[in-house]
Amino acid sequence: MASQSLLFGRQQKAPPKHALDDHYSTVRRGRDRTTILLLVVLILASGFVVGTAATFNASTKNAGNVFSSLNLRQPTISTGDGASATGDALAVQWTAPSSNSGTGYLVSWKDSDNTNPIGTDGSTASCNGGGTFTSVGAVAHTSNGATHTFTDASPFAVARTNYVDGRIWCYRIQTAHPYLTSPATTIPSTAWLSQISNPTVTTVTGLTLISGTTTSGGTASNRTLEPGTAFTFVFSQPILTSSKPTGTICTNGNSSGGAGAVSASIFLGMSGTLKTTCDPTAETLTGFQIVLSANPGTARVRRYNMGVTWGASCGASPTTCDTMILTASSRVTGETTNDEVLASGTTLTARGTSNTTYLKSTGNTVRNFCFSGTATNVVGNATVEKYRADPTNGRCIITVPNTI
Repeated sequence: MASQSLLFGRQQKAPPKHALDDHYSTVRRGRDRTTILLLVVLILASGFVVGTAATFNASTKNAGNVFSSLNLRQPTISTGDGASATGDALAVQWTAPSSNSGTGYLVSWKDSDNTNPIGTDGSTASCNGGGTFTSVGAVAHTSNGATHTFTDASPFAVARTNYVDGRIWCYRIQTAHPYLTSPATTIPSTAWLSQISNPTVTTVTGLTLISGTTTSGGTASNRTLEPGTAFTFVFSQPILTSSKPTGTICTNGNSSGGAGAVSASIFLGMSGTLKTTCDPTAETLTGFQIVLSANPGTARVRRYNMGVTWGASCGASPTTCDTMILTASSRVTGETTNDEVLASGTTLTARGTSNTTYLKSTGNTVRNFCFSGTATNVVGNATVEKYRADPTNGRCIITVPNTI
């Protein structure tokens, strides 16, 4: 009885159905745990890691390649580099990285929509934020730190039909690998490219005006066109010296010069030497028409011999421009001595000739001044003398500060 009372208060284990049941149960639990551990080891060894499979697999597939988009350094555009127009073409220049360079450079382009002002040296502040860059060419890497140049020789290609003199274009340079030499000098779409801080540079397309100024030949307050009065024009490209304007500087007053006279205009580079009129229907305009916003105070026709001089070229290479100064000198024989008086507050607007013999750029590919502009009649119903109208978002017509 005593032994029976000791069993009360605790749960008794059911007896095994077989003497070996407890032994086999222990063995099965051990096998289950061993099998699970073995599966985990095999999965880890296969390279499958949730969330990192792409990185692991990429490293495996490109195990022998030392390049990636993360270690291709971007090129730089510094002093002496940049972009400029040469005739119809545009040239872009940059400096290769000092280390971790690829085997080539991808050059991309976009239209800046001319939203940025043109500086006096032909430069612009930056590319605007809109638009999409399109690949336009490739250049092979030569050496670290070396200067590289790309010439965009076909700016009239598809998607770039908005090539207009004076419009702003942007170029972006990216370090790339690989660069293919066969079958063509290209960078494949699968190439690695530098991803951050890739430089962009702007350039002014075509041959156009950047700025214009006037200088009085006498007292600035007398508002007269007289010997010494000068008109200075800055172009986006160097001008071929043999295509400079020729002839005289003359003004028609307020339509007193007859049927062919133009009201309130000064012509720079008129081919004739007429004494009593300045008639664009009877002469050739080789330079510019300066349109006055108001008729002069007197109606005298004035004509002066014209001198052409050149100022210092401006801008850092390869961004170049040219400065041309047209100055009134002696009066043409037979003119009266009364000077043409400009009305107070007169605004001066410059328009260039459409005659393609004059105002041409230098270089292997020559571009005529504002060739993408529309030739517009100077005089109503006239078919002889024309000037360049302003193309869409171009710079063929500019306002000249009136300091005469």
